[in-house]
Amino acid sequence: LIWEASAELLRRAVDVVLDDGFFMRGHRIRCVNLAKAVGADAKIHFIDTPLSVIEARLDRRNASLPPYNFHIDPEMLQGFLQLFEEPSAEEGAEVVVVRDLASHPSRADREA
Repeated sequence: LIWEASAELLRRAVDVVLDDGFFMRGHRIRCVNLAKAVGADAKIHFIDTPLSVIEARLDRRNASLPPYNFHIDPEMLQGFLQLFEEPSAEEGAEVVVVRDLASHPSRADREA
């Protein structure tokens, strides 16, 4: 359903952002190819977050979980990290990498 709606918007030259985990290369390649099939360009945005930042955010998240969310323990995080395949240009799209957190402040930081 999401892809059908996205494809229709892309056909109309409307930009679309698919915000998914996209942990695996094959999943990203499939989406890039689907975009190209409807005449759209694709970009992969990769926020290369330091492990220490991920762990700190996860600790905060786990401390006050909203309803219907599940606790992610360190072992589960390691499992997710082992599944992740870092994006590369060989996937058929430009890869935009964000590494410097200081130059990309969060909305809360900008509004403070």
